[in-house]
This record gives sequence, C-alpha cells and structure tokens, in this order.
Amino acid sequence: MTSDSDATPETQDASDDQPSATDRIVAAFGGIRPMAHKLRMPVTTVQGWKKRGAIPQQRHGTIRSAAREHGIDLDDAALAAASPSEAQPEPAHRPKRPPRRAAPTPEPAAGDTKKPAAVPARPRSAVAWAALVLALVAVAA
Repeated sequence: MTSDSDATPETQDASDDQPSATDRIVAAFGGIRPMAHKLRMPVTTVQGWKKRGAIPQQRHGTIRSAAREHGIDLDDAALAAASPSEAQPEPAHRPKRPPRRAAPTPEPAAGDTKKPAAVPARPRSAVAWAALVLALVAVAA
C-alpha cells in the first residue's frame, strides 16, 4: 500500500483495496520482470511506470502487441486510465547534458620565456607496415 504522500493522481482516486490501472496491467503480464521481458525493454523502465502509476502513450502500441503475442487479455480501458495526465507529460527523451568544457590553459607568468614542450612526432605508418610485412614473410618462410 502507498501513503497519500507517495500516491500519484491515478492511485489517489482509487480506494486502498483496488490496485491502480498501471498495477493491473503489470499484474496481467505477470509482474515487472515478466512484463519487461515480454516487451523486450529494461526492467527499470517498467518499474518506473509502476512507481509513477502511468504508462507513456507512445508505449501503448508496444504493450498491445506484446499482449496479443503472449495471449494476455488486456483491458483497453485500463491502458487508457494508465496514461499520464496532461499536466505531467512524460519526457520523450532524457535531457541532454551540457558539453564539457576543457580546463582553461594557464597564462604564462610574467617574465617566463620558456616555450611549451614539443610534441614528439609520430613514426611513419609506412615504415611500421613494411616491418610488419617483412616479419610475416620471415615467419612464413
């Protein structure tokens, strides 16, 4: 059972004796893990739906297909009732993180005349390939 402070709008309206629409759908699939397996999605996704008491509208088609495929009697009214309210739409994707910025390059101290260290040159790849080919020929002979 959930306390009033933990309940979502869908579960607040239901009495303490009746599970929410989302709970009934998850139960019809056999629980969180079986539903996730049948939908071929992460368990945490289904767990989040159950916790929020809502299943995003864009997932309803996938749920209907999986229910048909696995012979599950799915109540369309329960699926409609499990939709998130318009006041709290489900995000279509995770918000993007801002790009990382490189650490600022320290300014040289006044009077510092040293040049930055030179980056060593990369060996030529043609020489490396020739050495590899010669080694393979020597091993094969």
